Amino acid sequence: MPIEKPLWEPSQARIAGAHVTAFARAAIRSVAREIRLPILFDWRGALQAAPFSLADGASNVMVIDRAGHVVFRHTGAVTNVARTEFFRAVRRAIRDRDGDGVPDATAASAPPAPTAR
Repeated sequence: MPIEKPLWEPSQARIAGAHVTAFARAAIRSVAREIRLPILFDWRGALQAAPFSLADGASNVMVIDRAGHVVFRHTGAVTNVARTEFFRAVRRAIRDRDGDGVPDATAASAPPAPTAR
């Protein structure tokens, strides 16, 4: 029996994607407020250009410190090792309030990394 109507419409994907994007943005805003650091997403792919040259069509994660240096970069599925390194980089960025690359002695303790499930 031929299918008369497609099971999936591109317009449905855009609508679903908009809901996912709104949900992700709200969750990210909440985390950013909690750790008091900006969390930025490149929804339009601007960071695929130099100097970052992020991969197209893949998940890309970077942690950029206050001085503008990339202190963590990962493309693709996140392994346990990459997850650990990501949280280490985030904790260092949280502790380094003056942006000199050295965690400040007076900085508040960073939140613990989540445990793997």
